[in-house]
Parts: sequence; C-alpha cells; structure tokens
Amino acid sequence: MNNSLIHVSIAEGDLLNLSDEIDRTLLAGADVIHLDVLNDQGRSVEFRPSFVNVIREHAKKSIVSVELGAVIDKSNIKALAEESVDYISFSPAVVDDISSAAKMIKDCGCKAGLSFDFEGDMEKYSTFFDQFDFVNISLCKAEANDGNLSGKDLAKVSFAKNIIDKVHGDPSIWVAGEITSKNISVLLELGVTGFIIGRSLFQSQDYYTMIAGLKKVIRSYAMS
Repeated sequence: MNNSLIHVSIAEGDLLNLSDEIDRTLLAGADVIHLDVLNDQGRSVEFRPSFVNVIREHAKKSIVSVELGAVIDKSNIKALAEESVDYISFSPAVVDDISSAAKMIKDCGCKAGLSFDFEGDMEKYSTFFDQFDFVNISLCKAEANDGNLSGKDLAKVSFAKNIIDKVHGDPSIWVAGEITSKNISVLLELGVTGFIIGRSLFQSQDYYTMIAGLKKVIRSYAMS
C-alpha cells in the first residue's frame, strides 16, 4: 500500500496571501499543510500558535503538521491539539525531557515526531526513536548541477532507517528539503514516506505540475 504523503511548508509561501496559498497547494494535490511554529517567546516567528486556528479553519479537513521550534509546554501542545493538528514534532534541543514531551503530544491525541536539522546528531538521540511516530530530517541543499542529494543526506536517512528497522513501533521517516521528481526515488528506496517541500514549490509557480510529478514517481515506485 502506498502511504507516502506530500507535505507543503506553507511558511515558504506568500504569507500576505496565505489563504490563497493554502487553496492552491491543496488543489494541486498536497496531502499535508506543514507549519513551523515558534511560541510567543520566540524571537523569530514564522507562525505563532494563535494563528494555527486560522490555518486549520481554512484547511478544513486536510492534514496539518506542526513543528515546534521553541520551548515546548503542555499549554502549547494542548492549544494545537484543540485546533485538530494531526502531527506535532520538535527538535531534541528544545526540550529537557524528550520522553515527557513525546508523551504530552500523544496524550493530546496527536502523532509525535522528533526533528533533526541538517547538522542534527541523530545517533545521540536514536534511543528515543521507538517513542515516536515519525522522525523528520532536514536535508542539505541539493547539489546545484543536477539536483542530486548529498552523500551526507543519504547517510543520515540510511542511518535513521537502520535504527528504525530495529526498534519497536516502526516510526516513519519524513524528509524536508529540495525534493524533486529526479531525487525522490532514492528517498523512497530508503523508506521515506513523508516529503516536505516548500521554497522550490513556491518558486516554481506551477504547483500542480511539481506535485503531480512527485506523485507520479511515488505511484510508479509503489507499483514496482
């Protein structure tokens, strides 16, 4: 069964026309609206939790995922859960107790994820993987000449897959970055099921063609 999903990082779009951007991405075939959220103490805010209700209302029944980039507390998680956010992830660097944060998210009825930027030390935190529903890995910029992913990126995803293959619970792997129809196949081979795209999509202006191209490769892989 093909359970791969295309996530669109809406913060990379035109924030002055946010409603239109959500409409266009969903009509183009996006499966998930992804938000990067800092809490009210964050100094560089893409979205505050108070805005999520607006996004959820406009996205209606679509899947919404949120990555919390600042201090996590029960009130923030509860507020997101009350807005029917489906997935909540965070970096291990922003919490003191990873297990407690994962439990808070799950207790609120959401799926919990552990996020790593392109310099993140997954090996250090791999013992926590079995407590999460997904692991979210940010990729380095694709190589300019042909869009190939770096060896470092592939090694990180492969490492995550090897760990996940050994743990109970079988969390899924998401990746975020410059994912294209030319490089998505290798990620599918490594077991990735969540693909977070943003800047490259919004720069293309042709949302449908880009998302359709990704989904075509996903379908072909599922049938092979």
